[in-house]
Amino acid sequence: MQEPTPAPSAAQMDAALREVLRELLEPAARLEALRRKELITGQEVEDLYGLAYGTLRNWRAKGHGPKMTRIGALVYYKHQDLLAFIAAHQVKTYDQQ
Repeated sequence: MQEPTPAPSAAQMDAALREVLRELLEPAARLEALRRKELITGQEVEDLYGLAYGTLRNWRAKGHGPKMTRIGALVYYKHQDLLAFIAAHQVKTYDQQ
């Protein structure tokens, strides 16, 4: 007959709980860190605002999209420019008119 597995110690449970909390909170902490950055990359725009990186790239090639800052070959966006672009492209639905 197999002996029952001993219950985890308080320290083991505490460590496991901390790990679970870290895994749950890490994505939110990353997004908060992005919100605090002055300039963000296209990939970070996608992560934070949901505007696809490829769409941003296509818009840039066509001269459209939100304002951006180019430093050498790198492209960055400011939050205020992204929010202004999003606000400028709101569409009123029939019941909002």
